[in-house]
Amino acid sequence: MANKKHPKCKPCTLAQQCADLQSKFPMSRAMIRNGTLYWRAKVKPSPLSRVYNLEITYRLKESPKVYVVGEGLCKLDDPDFPHNYGIDYLGNKVSICLCKAWEFSSSQLLSTTMVVWAIEWLYYYEIWLFTGEWKGGGEHPKNKEE
Repeated sequence: MANKKHPKCKPCTLAQQCADLQSKFPMSRAMIRNGTLYWRAKVKPSPLSRVYNLEITYRLKESPKVYVVGEGLCKLDDPDFPHNYGIDYLGNKVSICLCKAWEFSSSQLLSTTMVVWAIEWLYYYEIWLFTGEWKGGGEHPKNKEE
């Protein structure tokens, strides 16, 4: 039976992903090294938001890993810090939870999935900072492997 979520489409190569990210985010930095795509950009979820550093690492046949990095992160020590797979307190780096592994396919572009979802996550993160409630929906991961 075919996967209804992701029809059989040709996977995007790392080079295609890299070129697409650079074309849609010209101020970003992208490179491929040892079979891994590394991408960094500064993003701003709304006109009133601060600027955040976003990083993605991606290997074909694996789920992309998305991080928010830098001094702009607040409340890292809050036990209810939302939708994350892990926090590096010393490095001010959070691995953010954007989707379940099966919700992303290698035939999808990172620029229209992970980047958009990360910017949306940051939007709701700022609301959470103000209200203490996560308004972005979704399910918090029960363990760090989900």
